Amino acid sequence: MLTDPPHHRSSLLYWQAMLILADYYRSKYEMKRAAELLSCVLMQQERQLGFDHYQCAETLWLSACVARDLQKNEDFRQLSARALGIFHRCAEQCRLGGDRREAERLYRRALALGRDILPLSDKLGSVLLNNLGLCCQSDQEALLLHLEAVALADEYSPDYSHLGVLLKNLAAVHFKLGSFEQAEAELLRALSLAEKEQQDNSVLDCLTRIVPVLERQRKFAPAEDVCKRALGLVERQTRSAYGELSSWTNQLARLRFEQGRFVEAELTLSRVLRYFEDLLGSDHKEIVAMHDQLARIRRVQGKTALPAPAVSLQPSEFVQSYAAGALASANDLRAHCRYGEAIAVLQIAVSSLQTCQGEDCFTFVDLSYNLALLHLESNNFEQAELTLRQTINEAVQAFGQECPLLVRYIRVYGRVLRMTGRLAESQYFWSCAEAIDQLWPG
Repeated sequence: MLTDPPHHRSSLLYWQAMLILADYYRSKYEMKRAAELLSCVLMQQERQLGFDHYQCAETLWLSACVARDLQKNEDFRQLSARALGIFHRCAEQCRLGGDRREAERLYRRALALGRDILPLSDKLGSVLLNNLGLCCQSDQEALLLHLEAVALADEYSPDYSHLGVLLKNLAAVHFKLGSFEQAEAELLRALSLAEKEQQDNSVLDCLTRIVPVLERQRKFAPAEDVCKRALGLVERQTRSAYGELSSWTNQLARLRFEQGRFVEAELTLSRVLRYFEDLLGSDHKEIVAMHDQLARIRRVQGKTALPAPAVSLQPSEFVQSYAAGALASANDLRAHCRYGEAIAVLQIAVSSLQTCQGEDCFTFVDLSYNLALLHLESNNFEQAELTLRQTINEAVQAFGQECPLLVRYIRVYGRVLRMTGRLAESQYFWSCAEAIDQLWPG
């Protein structure tokens, strides 16, 4: 009979050693001895670590294996189910807590256990496969896991909500891998399931995911139809937030602008502007930003820009506030891989601030640099090069040829040249950046 281990021996290494010893007894067919040792270890673990610690799950699983060896099928079923449940809960806690690496390890352990004791024919199997796919580092492996999860859910589950979540996660992996047609197909299927559930929020979530997929395929007309449908849903919700309505309307205006339908884009934004003015008042800083965007569309058509309302902010304060808001919006869209929308936001901001002078020039140049980085991240090297060249020229005109900010801009410009095969030019600009950098030691 084991006695309680000293504090320093109650570490994970101690429990692992006990499990190795029990497994050794099992290999020698000393099943009774192995079962007694495991029972004692489990009692101590539950007392010192708690009932839901993953070490308890390891002990329960080995106990289940011993029960199976002894042909105690009911004991095997109960012990293995307890072990699987603990592994799953521990992995989920790690995933939700942000520890993806530990979550991945525990999900793999739970999945291996599930495959051993089950044909993975129930909902838990699809959940394990899906969650491991969310945590694993390899996109290709994640794709296989999500495919298996969806196939498994298709077999057993009438739960449209659960299957819809699996399909959206599968679509996200397809999108990440550049398989936009596959992503579209999975999202349309998830949308169909959400419609059967008659849950407007689920439908809107699907529509939100479909728009960037359609944009990547240059399917602007279907994307526009999606925006119109989403607008109809939002407008029917009496408690809907303004932000959601304005977001969809802005997307619709942007899609029309990208197709050269400037008049329709202008009318769409005018609708948002009127709604925003009624909500916040004509002197709100966001109203000024929306007037700037509308002015850009009118300039493209050769029209005179509408006058923006007066605001109480000082010019410099407004520029900084407006630029910070645009950058935050773009970063949020970028985090959701909505690069087209993020680029559109910064393009409007850069266009609006291009006449900045004095201390506001830095804000404008920094915004332009961030726009170039977005182009680069979305693999649009031509636009990245053009925007960086403009950024560098603006910085030189505003701050001089020896400004330390140029080091960062020129190095990225050289990187773009290298990525497009112009090695000699790239090396030249890198040497220019180094020369400027040496002028500012420390």
